[in-house]
Amino acid sequence: VDIFINGKTIVTLHSNKLQAIAEYFKKTNKEKSVYAKKIVTPFDIFINLLAAQYNDCYHMMDHITKDTDDIDDEIYKDSQSYVVKKILRTKINIINFRKIIIHHKSLIQKLSASKSDFLKSGNHQEQLSEQIYQLIDIWQNIDILKEAIEALNRTNESFISHKLNYIIKILTILSVVLFTLTMIATVFSMEVPGDPLSEMTYGFWVAIGILAAVGFSIVVYFKKKKWF
Repeated sequence: VDIFINGKTIVTLHSNKLQAIAEYFKKTNKEKSVYAKKIVTPFDIFINLLAAQYNDCYHMMDHITKDTDDIDDEIYKDSQSYVVKKILRTKINIINFRKIIIHHKSLIQKLSASKSDFLKSGNHQEQLSEQIYQLIDIWQNIDILKEAIEALNRTNESFISHKLNYIIKILTILSVVLFTLTMIATVFSMEVPGDPLSEMTYGFWVAIGILAAVGFSIVVYFKKKKWF
């Protein structure tokens, strides 16, 4: 929203999509008789618009907090793709939120430090100071949300890494077992003189038994070593 203000006039330019501003002007239009009895300056309206927007920031932070709670609930479930998308979306929302607050913080501080006679009149400095305190509170809350989402992102990455390491470990064990069995089967399949299995009636089943015993022994060995 763009705001132009002087001692007698205030002009706002916006797309009418900011709910806080729309509700403020809707309220003032309904209560024209009340405002007519008060001495309301353009600067008072400016402060009220800022306050309305900053109060709306708390609703936005509640929404982001709910998103972080949802991520915390889903992070240990088997829905990593959903969690990653949710984390990225929440991080983008927090980054955009911080950009907006930084610009507002800089603007209010410049206004507060201004030596304009217009700003020195009445209690304008006190009103600006109140908005600065509110901005500081909002900024601190955003920082907490930023740290929370970064911690959740690290936790999710660690969980994915642990899962991937476990899968690689299982595949490695299977490769070792299959390689050993393939090597033994290759030896048994060699047609050389003196092969005892080829002369036995149940030579095939003996070979199967040997392969099964070797495979089982390797799995038991890995299990005792707590490799899986």
